Amino acid sequence: LCFCLTVQAKVAVPKIFSDNMVLQRETPIAVWGSAAAGERITVTLNKQNVSVVADEGGKWSVKFQPEKAATNLTLRISGENTIDIKNVAIGEVWLCSGQSNMEWSVVQSVNAAQELSAAKNPDIRQIKIAKSISSTPLDDFSEGSWLVSDPQNAKDFTAIGYFFARDLYRELKVPIGIIN
Repeated sequence: LCFCLTVQAKVAVPKIFSDNMVLQRETPIAVWGSAAAGERITVTLNKQNVSVVADEGGKWSVKFQPEKAATNLTLRISGENTIDIKNVAIGEVWLCSGQSNMEWSVVQSVNAAQELSAAKNPDIRQIKIAKSISSTPLDDFSEGSWLVSDPQNAKDFTAIGYFFARDLYRELKVPIGIIN
């Protein structure tokens, strides 16, 4: 009796790549993930297609040419399986970190009800990355996904990051992503 064991690994990407994400404009755009060793991966964004073969450890990465600001794009990652990340925007991405005051949310702000009622702006988005302690670098974080600003989602956005993004959006008129 002989059994054959075939190890298959689905194409996967870290949680930073989720629906509603914002990618940095006018700079090369990196996308990475994992798959079966030697698997051919094709990644598509806007009108660009890039293919790569996963290395011996199953890791892969691609870089797209810089893109101008845009909205409502799909990032497609194809290999053994296909991942479609929808409602992708290209604009400005800002890291909001390092201070305990980043914990203060919009719902805790002065005039919170008024601010939240005006928070409907699909071009402002946030991803909150859960705190984690590790003695070694991690390939991904445990939870989190990009959320579009609306009265429900924005209540939990970092207040400093949200007001910064709102003012920056008013000035630049491009999508703004904040990583909290």
